[in-house]
Amino acid sequence: MSLIITTIFIVAPFIAIPFIIIGILKDREHNIIYCILLALLLAIIAYNFNPKTEQDLFRYYYEMEQYYSKITFVNFLDDLLSGTKIIFKSLQYLFAQLANFRLLPFVTTFIGYFISFYIITDFAKIKKINPYLTLVVLVIFICTFYHINFFTGLAQFWAISIAFLGVYLEYIKKKNKVLCFFLYIISGFIHISLIIILAIRLLLMLDFKKIKLFFWVLLIIYAIFPNIIYYILDLIPGMQNITNKIDFYMI
Repeated sequence: MSLIITTIFIVAPFIAIPFIIIGILKDREHNIIYCILLALLLAIIAYNFNPKTEQDLFRYYYEMEQYYSKITFVNFLDDLLSGTKIIFKSLQYLFAQLANFRLLPFVTTFIGYFISFYIITDFAKIKKINPYLTLVVLVIFICTFYHINFFTGLAQFWAISIAFLGVYLEYIKKKNKVLCFFLYIISGFIHISLIIILAIRLLLMLDFKKIKLFFWVLLIIYAIFPNIIYYILDLIPGMQNITNKIDFYMI
């Protein structure tokens, strides 16, 4: 069944939607294939999306234009190492050199959506949840997810999906912790705000009973007097940009 549905998808992607639904309901063993196809459908939409001037994607395209026509590789490396989105900017440079800027939203949204669909269907399979209920959850996710933010923002949502994959593999699938920590680190190199996930995971490695009081005191201080925490962090070399990012995304 999966081969037939994949063939239909190659010929006419959007016509294949009802067949993908049938596959999810009747062919659970190959759900990963249907997750790939669903993710590709949304990635195709992202590929053809035209951003407005005030959206991040427009700025990303502008940066890629500079990488393609004006900025040398040496200057790019200098920009890369002085920034925080190392992996994301590397993709920008790669696709700029290929002269296909739209591959950036296509690849990043495909990975993000695939991870989301994979976690939903795999968890349902592990818990032996009814396929019809699984389909309902997928439909709710697709209908309620704020896709425009993913299409235009890219980096943060891509990083979040990879971090959550790490959490899922570590705590639900019980996979190798080295792989999971690698995913946490990768997410931080895509978008600096996700460094908080790695920080929390490292804290969980400690004896929480001994640091519980300190942890709560820190949270209370942050909730009431956040500027104190930011002031302390700003005293640490290289932390000012990170604290600014955390402050922005916590608002």
